[in-house]
Amino acid sequence: MVKNKKALIILIAVLAVLPLINQSKPVHNAIILLLIFASLGEAWNLITGFAGNVLSYVASPMSYSVGASTALFGMIAAQGFLIYKNKKLFHNYRRAIYNILLIIFLNLMIGMNSRFDNWGHLGGLIAGAIIAFLSGPVLEVRVNSAQDGLELFDSVSKKSRYFAYFVTTLFFIVAAITL
Repeated sequence: MVKNKKALIILIAVLAVLPLINQSKPVHNAIILLLIFASLGEAWNLITGFAGNVLSYVASPMSYSVGASTALFGMIAAQGFLIYKNKKLFHNYRRAIYNILLIIFLNLMIGMNSRFDNWGHLGGLIAGAIIAFLSGPVLEVRVNSAQDGLELFDSVSKKSRYFAYFVTTLFFIVAAITL
């Protein structure tokens, strides 16, 4: 059993981001990650956290789910989709996706051997994957002649992003009511 759960959660979050770090371009990587996650907005965390708690309740109604790990798992799942959708911006994207899958696998194995709520984690993973697949940013590098430089442009509209939020939330609300 893990003695310090906060330390484990921080370690997991750090390990989830490590595959994206290209030692030769740390500033480049940090800027891209900030732009990707900033475009997702606060609704992302709310929806993936909600979805994880719904799946936890449906699959295991006699247990309880606490903490933000459901939303964290949503971010980890989304990270894989976002890297894949924007693979032209990442050096060695296949290795990064492999490492994310390894982190997911290891966390689920830890959850099976402890009192962590794997149903909640799976719900967050599913919601994060659905939203990232439907509306995750697809970044394009464009020349900005007005400012004599390059800019990143997100080709996904806000309307489609809100639609993905709505569909995912509605799916988990219906699951909570009917199951």
